[in-house]
Amino acid sequence: GNTCLTFHHLEIYEADPVEKDEAKPAENAEGPLYPRENMLLHKEEEDATLRILVKGPEGRMQRIPAICDLPDYKNLMVAPNEVMLPQPFFSDAWLRSLPVDSYGSVEFIPFDERSKKYTGRLEGFFLKKEKDAHAEGVSRKETVQKVQVKRRANGETRKLYKVLKRVNALAGEMRALSDEALSAQTQKLKALYKAGRSLDELLPEAYASIREAAGRVLGMYPYDVQVLGAIALHQGNIAEMVTGEGKTLVACMPLYLNALTEKSNILVTVNEYLAYRDGKQMTPLYQFMQMTLGIGVPENPSETIKISKKHAIYASDIVYTTNGALGFDYLIDNLAVSKKDKFLRDFYYCIIDEADSVLLDSAQTPLVISGAPRVQSNLHQVTDYFVSTLQQKKDYEVEDKNVWLTGRGIEKAERFFATDHLFSRENYDLIRNIVLALKAHAVYEKDKDYVVDDGEIKLLDVQTGRVLNGTKLRGGQHQALEAKENVKITMESRAMASITYQDFFNKFPKKAGMTGTGIYDIAEFKEIYGVGVVPIPTRNEIKRIDYPDRIFGNVEEQLYAALDEVMEIHATGQPVLLISESIAM
Repeated sequence: GNTCLTFHHLEIYEADPVEKDEAKPAENAEGPLYPRENMLLHKEEEDATLRILVKGPEGRMQRIPAICDLPDYKNLMVAPNEVMLPQPFFSDAWLRSLPVDSYGSVEFIPFDERSKKYTGRLEGFFLKKEKDAHAEGVSRKETVQKVQVKRRANGETRKLYKVLKRVNALAGEMRALSDEALSAQTQKLKALYKAGRSLDELLPEAYASIREAAGRVLGMYPYDVQVLGAIALHQGNIAEMVTGEGKTLVACMPLYLNALTEKSNILVTVNEYLAYRDGKQMTPLYQFMQMTLGIGVPENPSETIKISKKHAIYASDIVYTTNGALGFDYLIDNLAVSKKDKFLRDFYYCIIDEADSVLLDSAQTPLVISGAPRVQSNLHQVTDYFVSTLQQKKDYEVEDKNVWLTGRGIEKAERFFATDHLFSRENYDLIRNIVLALKAHAVYEKDKDYVVDDGEIKLLDVQTGRVLNGTKLRGGQHQALEAKENVKITMESRAMASITYQDFFNKFPKKAGMTGTGIYDIAEFKEIYGVGVVPIPTRNEIKRIDYPDRIFGNVEEQLYAALDEVMEIHATGQPVLLISESIAM
């Protein structure tokens, strides 16, 4: 028979468009909105997923908005031979409440075998990516907690519309202003803030002002959904916005509003190109509204910005920079001996683009400023040669990026280095270099973790695959890689100052972010950074089709499947873009 993975939740999908005469709302409010023929299910003996096909416009998936008065189900799953559920179970009111911009799933409780009825009620919703939680040993209590957090997030989205209505109400008034009067709005709003008005109170007029200015200066008037995202950002949330929704324009509204405080306001992007491009694009808008913009990265990546120029950059009303540049500027500023050498203002508000990548994936990535060591080790080449004679499993073991010599390996080392006791105190530096060489050979992979470029070892970003210019491993590990690849061994360095991205961004009293997948990590954002996640609807209907994940037994099967797919698509003349975690793929 067929083998099935079982999960304890309910997934809701939307299938093909419904013909006009195929689905009519029932007269009874408790009746089904769609005919039961559209509910295709299959019953099994084991606990499993209940997957429901719901017909609707454009064939898009749907998200369940919040807690629902619906029955719960057990022992139901999709199978190749699908059959109808005996009775309809969706109410007219519930189906009418479904948004149509995304997809989701809901938790359910067991079918009552005694009464033979579907009893109980749904406790909330959680998204498809978390469907493996039960299989991975996540308890029901933990799942329910995540469900409740996501329910609140969806409620936050609805609250934004109330604020949007107030912004839209001022659109006509702003449109009637001359350029001079519109530009003067900034000084008026600053005066109101100093007089005691809160930013929340000033938000409608501030957003209406910068919105009108964007239309005049940039020729881009922010749509309602972009204003929704901007409201969420000001409130200190992660705005979940899909690619192409205009996040650059969204960010200018909360940055403008918070700059009325005359405190530090920073937009953080993931690379220098975006920071410089977006900064240049938005400069005319901010200048029109009598605000200054500083760009914290050079136009040419090979250049650096002098400390003397950083004073003016960070004194600007708004700063555009990258997470790396800002983090290192913080370390440099803290190493300054005299006050005149410091250039950063006290942190106040920041918006982080690609927030999931920066705040979660790179949370524990350390930013380090290094200096030259007191003594440079001369053991890298000899320990590299020794390690190259060893055999894994026999002479050393590797587990979770940790390496150690076996008994046989220790004996070989003592003979090779002519010492009776390898682990004696006087051999500390020798042992350290042996371990570094072992890691260089057994843990770090060429073209996956690093590349050799023009006689230099250059590290790769594990998230993007990009080369991390100017970044080196600490503690002699970089030199061990250089010995392994037989390139010139550079000087070791010692850490003078360091901080992780998690600790760094938690220094901002107010922070927000933008990402396309924030709802998946809502609990982590809340726990680590104290920020919520608010899904922002798309302006246009999503016509993209998201196919289910495919799981392969090994990398080889995965690559051949991808190759088959590429060849099939290429034969049609359609371009294909392949994205992998590493260039080694």
